[in-house]
Amino acid sequence: MKIVNADWEERNFGVTTQELIVEDADTEAEIERGLSSLSAQYQVVKLPVSRVMYSGLIERRGFSFIETIVHIDVDRCAWGKALPDYKIMTEAERDDMVGHIAAGMFHTDRFSMDPFFPKGKVAGRYVNVVHDELGRGAVSLGLLHDGEIVGFAIIRKLREEAYVCPLCGIYPQYLGRKLSELIVGCGLAYIEDNGGGTLYSGVSSNNIASLRTHMKAGHAPNALTYLFIKHVTEQF
Repeated sequence: MKIVNADWEERNFGVTTQELIVEDADTEAEIERGLSSLSAQYQVVKLPVSRVMYSGLIERRGFSFIETIVHIDVDRCAWGKALPDYKIMTEAERDDMVGHIAAGMFHTDRFSMDPFFPKGKVAGRYVNVVHDELGRGAVSLGLLHDGEIVGFAIIRKLREEAYVCPLCGIYPQYLGRKLSELIVGCGLAYIEDNGGGTLYSGVSSNNIASLRTHMKAGHAPNALTYLFIKHVTEQF
């Protein structure tokens, strides 16, 4: 079990934040002690599927379930189709990407669906995610379709042959054109060009469209994490 002081969320929302990360071997007594030690204004419990039997314990401590994170890994060898075109974004293209994110293009995650958090602050959080990831060495890819950038993917190397996609999306004006699957392919095209083989990602259970896209492409989940939240502060 780990307790993380999520200082980045305090930066984003102005409330102290702690995350209790439950691990597969944790007992009921250990989880109980972990819950008792939390003191932040915004508290999050991340519960692996192997410990779902303790969800009632968590709810009795005032937490509410808000989403399941579906952990997915996409192997280049299993893709089975042509990879789409992409480009490394220029500074101007990154600015355009940030503008789309700041306008609120994400609305299915636990922050967006939590009435506690103002929409503007949620959008600002994702802008900060982009800047933080780029600061860690991630690259911003523009998905090309008919010569236009129709979406983006942030890709960062985890270790040899393994990459993670912390954030991606189709720009709002291109939704409805069945382009979402190409975002995953865009990341795979990049890692193939750079010696990688597997792309890791996480999808919220609240994002049915993204889950459907992954399932149609044959991407199976490798793990599930249940998220519970509690606010110990007044509304904004």
